[in-house]
Amino acid sequence: MNKIKDNDTGFSIMRTGVWAMVALWVMIPAQAFAQAAPTPATGGSCTAGTLGGMVCNFLNGTSTLPGIFAGLAYTCGLICGFLAIMKLRDHVENPNSVPIWDPIKRFLAGGAFLATPMIVDAVITTIQGPGASYTTSGGNVAHTAGGSGLDAMIVQLVGNLMSPTIFAASWVAWLAAFVFVFIGISRLLKSEQEGPRGPTGIGTFTTFMIAGALFSINSIVTFLNGTLFGNTTITPQGTLQYTAGLGTSVTHVHAVISAIIGFAVIIGWISVVRGLFIVRGVAEGNSQASMMAGITHLIGGALAINLGAVIMAVQNTLGITNYGIIFN
Repeated sequence: MNKIKDNDTGFSIMRTGVWAMVALWVMIPAQAFAQAAPTPATGGSCTAGTLGGMVCNFLNGTSTLPGIFAGLAYTCGLICGFLAIMKLRDHVENPNSVPIWDPIKRFLAGGAFLATPMIVDAVITTIQGPGASYTTSGGNVAHTAGGSGLDAMIVQLVGNLMSPTIFAASWVAWLAAFVFVFIGISRLLKSEQEGPRGPTGIGTFTTFMIAGALFSINSIVTFLNGTLFGNTTITPQGTLQYTAGLGTSVTHVHAVISAIIGFAVIIGWISVVRGLFIVRGVAEGNSQASMMAGITHLIGGALAINLGAVIMAVQNTLGITNYGIIFN
């Protein structure tokens, strides 16, 4: 009879948990984590019927993901709480086989999952600072090339894909950041024998920090720009200083230069995101990742994003500004 009563009690707790999950899924606002999500892609580069438009449509169609992640976080919190109660009962019945830390770890993980919005806000504030909002301005292909030549096609392609691709990189970073927050919280359930991947291991700490950096990818790019170049403006519009003999083709040359710089901006943005992944891999003890590779990706990405400024710095160093390219 006692066994039947215990089972009935267990089923009652399980039913209560299920209904609580359903209630939370219904009540969770879709904007639960919207403060961390990238701004939806808009503008001329999202023209319907183009590759840029396809990227924009796909990314804007995933705008409900913040609410889904919120529901997933709360559901994981309830499950951890339910398992903690079961473990606590097992500890009371058999303290020698079930240590007290088993239910405590599950209670902590459950509370952390339920407090995921606060954790997200904390890791973002750790990187950006309280109340800060950093953006990297500029980055459009300013020059245009007329006609139907290859140069005009290149300019059109880069101009169409530049903004959507940068937005896509930011969106992937945001999704990865959320996954890292989940991974970091779930490691509260592990033991110290896990090493870097344990509850207090360097891998777990770095996972939260990289999550904050990925949530704040625009801030990271801004910080790198400010550190290397002293400004936060991308300058892809290149103008030749010496144009003798070029005639009317000079406008095509300027357009191609801007397109090349725009393509470098895309590669640089992806490289910065990749560098953050590599840094986390080093902290996790991944033998295939190295800190030098991660730093190279971060610095190389910043240089690619500001390739125009790099070229001007080289010109100023060599003293050939009268025959070089001015970027603005």
